Amino acid sequence: MKTDELGGYKQGTEQYNGYRYAQDNSLKSADQCNDDAEVNANKDFLEGCKTYFEHHEEALK
Repeated sequence: MKTDELGGYKQGTEQYNGYRYAQDNSLKSADQCNDDAEVNANKDFLEGCKTYFEHHEEALK
């Protein structure tokens, strides 16, 4: 994986930010992606956050 990509998303995109948010905050489920009122959890951000959990579910199989 390239250093400027995370979860398949390019750095600087909302999807990247969502993926990184889930990783950095050790969220336990995708339901927590929208819990922080200080985070601009738009559609793209939520997509990235949820993808983090999809990748981790696949890795545990």
